[in-house]
This record gives sequence, C-alpha cells and structure tokens, in this order.
Amino acid sequence: MTEEHSDIFHCLKCGRLAYEPHGTSPAPACCGQPMVRAVADVVKEGPPTELAKTGREAEVEEYALLAEAMELSHWSRSFPDADVSRYEELAQRVKALAGALADQFQSEEHADDLAKAIGGNPAQRAAVERLRVEEQAMLSSLNLFAADLRRGPAGFRGWADVCDRLDLLTAAFRAHEDRESELLRQAIHEDSSPRT
Repeated sequence: MTEEHSDIFHCLKCGRLAYEPHGTSPAPACCGQPMVRAVADVVKEGPPTELAKTGREAEVEEYALLAEAMELSHWSRSFPDADVSRYEELAQRVKALAGALADQFQSEEHADDLAKAIGGNPAQRAAVERLRVEEQAMLSSLNLFAADLRRGPAGFRGWADVCDRLDLLTAAFRAHEDRESELLRQAIHEDSSPRT
C-alpha cells in the first residue's frame, strides 16, 4: 500500500481545488492569483475497498472547503470594523465557497457514495436524505449571506454582526460534515465487519 502526501490548494475566486505534493512552494495560481493552501499533508493511501477510497476522497475535499470556511471566519474577525469594500470582498469569497460546495454536493449525489455504503438500511437511508436537505439549506444560506453582503453595511448591525453570521454558517457546515463522516464511517465499518 503506497502513501502519497499532498497539500490541497483552493482558489478563492472560482473555488477550484488542486492537489499538489506536500510542501509545494510557491502555491499554484488560478484566476490570476495564488491559491490558498487549505489543507496540508493529507495522506492518500490505497484503502481495501473502492467504497472506502471514494468516501475518503470526498471527505478530504469537503474538509478543504470546511477549512476555507473556517479561514474566512478567522479572516473576518481580524478587522475590528470594515469599510464597504470588505463587504464586497467577503461576498465574493462566500459566493466562491458556495459554488465549490455546490459542485462537491452535486459530485457526491452523482457518485452516490453514501447510498452505496448504506445499502438497504432504512434508518441510514433516512439519515442520508436529511443530509441532502441540510446541504440545500446550507447552500441557500450561503448564497443569501453573499447577497446581503453585496448590499453593504445597511443589512447588518456592524461588522461584528457579519462575523457572527459567518461563524454560525461555519458551525452549521462543521456539524453537517461531522454527521456525514460518522454515517460514512458506520456504513464502511458495517460493510467490512465479518458476517456470522
């Protein structure tokens, strides 16, 4: 079993992800600017089943997007207050994140990794459906937030309100990822457990 150590880079404008060998410097460019290193030193190894491989790759990509959301929260908190240009900059970054997430969610639905993993288990099928509903709600919330930001400070009670709202969206994304990862781990564990 071979292991590859990679870094995941994310374009803040278009949302594209790039896998590069760990320690790559300088960062690759996209849309005329350097990409952001979202996750460092990811170990990709050849797992025993195709299902585990596909699920792990999807987890890594979503983790990179979660890392970007967390970085946005941290970045927004680095300003005590912000002028109108910051609202537009954050709107662009949130919109790019929403686009990358939409692509990831669509890719998951196409591959249907979780559905394959859970097989005929009705309780897990219901949990997957709840996750899909959450994903659509999350995308709607991110797009609404970006639209509100584009209108500038008038829709908020100051920059702290912007930061609080972004923190809530990031926390919801993290909770969603935790639920999805746990469901996939359970399904893979059940699939690999010996049957008596």
